[in-house]
Formats: sequence, C-alpha cells, structure tokens
Amino acid sequence: VTVYDRNASPGGLLRYGIPDFKLAKKMVERRGALLAQAGVQFVLGTHVGTDVSGSYLARRHDAIVLAIGTPLARDLALPGRELPGVHLALEFLAGRNRANAGELPAPPISARGKNVLVIGGGDTGSDCVGTCRRDGAASVTQIEIMPMPPATRSASTPWPDWPYQMRTSSSHEEGCERRWGLDSVRFLDRGGRLAGVEVAPVRWEMSPAGRPLRFALAGPSEVIACDLAFLALGFLRQTRTQLLSHYGIEDAESVFLAGDAAQGPSLVVRALADGRAVAGRVMAWLG
Repeated sequence: VTVYDRNASPGGLLRYGIPDFKLAKKMVERRGALLAQAGVQFVLGTHVGTDVSGSYLARRHDAIVLAIGTPLARDLALPGRELPGVHLALEFLAGRNRANAGELPAPPISARGKNVLVIGGGDTGSDCVGTCRRDGAASVTQIEIMPMPPATRSASTPWPDWPYQMRTSSSHEEGCERRWGLDSVRFLDRGGRLAGVEVAPVRWEMSPAGRPLRFALAGPSEVIACDLAFLALGFLRQTRTQLLSHYGIEDAESVFLAGDAAQGPSLVVRALADGRAVAGRVMAWLG
C-alpha cells in the first residue's frame, strides 16, 4: 500500500486543518508511525496529476483510492472579496499549523492586534475564533446567516438525527461576540485594505417543526468594522467525474473514493469508518 500526499507530512485535515489546541498532532504522528510499521509507504510532497500522472499510478498499482476530502471551500462572491485581509478560513488555519510544525518560519496570516470577523457559525468558524484568541486578536466577532438555534434540541431533529440546538465551544468561551441572522452584503475598502463588512439582518420562515426554511431581508444594513475577515462557509462536494478529471485519473472499476471525497463534508469518525469499508471493498475486488 502506497500513500501519495502533496503535503510534507501525512494526516490531511487532521494535521493541517484542525488546530493543535483541539487535536494534539502527536496523535496523528503516532498513527502515521503505526501505519509505516505495518508496511504502508508514504510518498510525500507529491502532487498527483503534476508530479506523478494518473496513468503512472494506474500502471504501478492494481487499485487506486481517492481519499482527498473536500478541499474546495465555499466562497463569497461579493464586492470587495479581493481585498487584502479577506481569507478563506483554511488558509488561516493551515498556515498556523504549518508554522507550528516548523514547515514555515512564521504563520502567513496573523490576527495579532486585529479586529477579526468570522463569517460562518460552524466548527471551522469556531476553530478560527480560538486561533485568533491565541494570536492575540484585539476583538473577534462571529456571524451566522442562520437564526439563533434553540437552547435545547429542536423538535425538527428528533433522535437519532443530529440535534438542531445551540452549541458553545471552548473557543467561544474564551471570548467572542456571536450574532445570528446576518447576511453579508459587501467588503468595505479603506486605503486598499479591508475596513469592514456590510451586513443586513434577515428574518427566517420556520417549518411547523421549527426547521429554518427560507429568509428575507428584515431591516437596514450596518457595518461591522474589521481588519481581517475569515470565510468559514463549509466545503463543496465534487462529483466523481470532477475529482478524477482534476487528478488526471481515468475512470475504471479499480478506482475507489473514500471518506469526504465520496460522502461529502462530514465528521472525522465517518471518514475513518468509510476508509475501513472501502479497504474491504478494494480487497474483495482484488480477490
């Protein structure tokens, strides 16, 4: 079994996306060492499709598994998006992790002394909040277009569904202003750099069970002043055809997709479980 990885170390999102304060990288390194001891070979710093071709992989290996996650982040095509100071969340988080690991001399993006706006209320946004606090940000505000969730499980998500309810992470507890029901309108320019984000309140129409359905503007816009804005809006699932085309791999029965590449953005434990299941399918196909 050979693993090709474009990064300097294996671990993917666990190593480069999740902050060190949430996941100690010694755990990832331990798992990598166990895999290497079991005979797995790692070819690191190698871009499939550039450094090695898909046809090379097909000639060299009997089966190919794409386990590349969902690296395509959802963006905001708003006026001012190109301004310095507006970044995708993973640019910030991955840069910090690479610096912590010694791959970079310093983080490419620092929140020290900055007023930060995090757009997006999920786990990635929470990771940005915690990292900004450790950077020494002057202030951190997190906004979400969805309405404020209820304090307890909504009737719209009965067990065993994932509960729709308010969640407060340790990063939020460290200090962050949180606001809901705000739609981003445009990024504001001052001297060629980000000066703030214009936002507008929205009102959501809810289903009888309490699930958000659709929204409409509900009042005049306002400006949230900031020096940095991080877009934490989730990731886009790509089709099998798109993924294979991107990596220059010809579609065949010997090509398998695993984890988020197959299922779309989800949890680490689900990616691990799917990886085990796909390994079983590969072994069955090989006979």
